[in-house]
Amino acid sequence: MRIENGSGLLTYTTRSDEEVTYAYTPNTGSVTDWTVSVKGKSSFRPAVDSGPVFDFGGQSCGGVGKGGAPARLLAHKVEGDRLMAEWKY
Repeated sequence: MRIENGSGLLTYTTRSDEEVTYAYTPNTGSVTDWTVSVKGKSSFRPAVDSGPVFDFGGQSCGGVGKGGAPARLLAHKVEGDRLMAEWKY
């Protein structure tokens, strides 16, 4: 795990010898910000419009998208082999 240009990056090589990089670039403060890329192929965002769902007095509210709770990223850092992100909803 490393941080480059404000993004947390985790790169590994698969059993089939493909290089895969998971990148967390904080924009919305949710898992929507994850991008996965395989060297030589198009990248994709596996968690677009998803993330935590909160229960406010019996009413569900997602972290992003229509009707979502506004999110603000407070901080992110690498601790050992983990990317730690703190959000305020």
